[in-house]
Amino acid sequence: MRKVLAVLIALVLAFSCMPVGYADVSYGNPFASARKGDILTFGSYEQDNNLYNGTEPIEWVVVETFSDCIKLVSRYALECMRFDSDTWPENWKSSDVRKWLNESFYYEAFTADEQQMIDLARVPNRGNEEYEVKAQGDTYDMIFLLDEKEVRTYFGSDTGSGRLCQPTKHAIANGAYVRDYSGTTWWWTRTPGKDLTYTAYVGSGGNLDYEGNPNNWENGCVRPALLVSTTRSMSSSSSSSQAPSSDMLYCPYCGKRISADSNFCMYCGRQLKK
Repeated sequence: MRKVLAVLIALVLAFSCMPVGYADVSYGNPFASARKGDILTFGSYEQDNNLYNGTEPIEWVVVETFSDCIKLVSRYALECMRFDSDTWPENWKSSDVRKWLNESFYYEAFTADEQQMIDLARVPNRGNEEYEVKAQGDTYDMIFLLDEKEVRTYFGSDTGSGRLCQPTKHAIANGAYVRDYSGTTWWWTRTPGKDLTYTAYVGSGGNLDYEGNPNNWENGCVRPALLVSTTRSMSSSSSSSQAPSSDMLYCPYCGKRISADSNFCMYCGRQLKK
């Protein structure tokens, strides 16, 4: 009798450990188990300023997790560039840096499969309450910069080591400011400064400057941010069977992911609704 019970218990335990009969949507997804604070690699970009050895893997910090994606911010300042050259821009919405991130950087840094792992993000542009600069309206971006609220949320409300960022050798070669004793640099946010000709930034000492620097200053750095899916499979992400979520669609002209309520494609400019 004891032997029979032992066999039955063994069978129950064996069946209880068998996988449940449904598809694991995270199969093949390298980010499914990512946690806040993790450092991972995704995409590649020139960083050591040696063009002969190819691009280097980009390191990212996981700053927030969601049910189906994670938010990443580059560990290092990847590029040195001005925020915008226009005297009176609409700040982030029409900025040079936004265009560069969503066009040049997006296509240069990520393969086609990697691009399909990036989720379109609804990016709020909250303005600057300290200087009474009004909100500029939301945008939809594949790649974006953090705003001052996100900086305080992810890296602490007070100046601290978490905000410090070192530029790559490539960024330094392109003119990035480097603080002598720490080797850190200052980096742009997407928050407007004291007016729309200035943009708030994180200083080389970790301070968050709300007054900002002039948009056309050329020695500031860029730390890209993006959302990456934790459920789609990397190997099947480019399949046309992947249906967009209810608040997203694909532009029928250029194929990029855009908001379902868009009247025009922000990438190719074609009219979507009449």
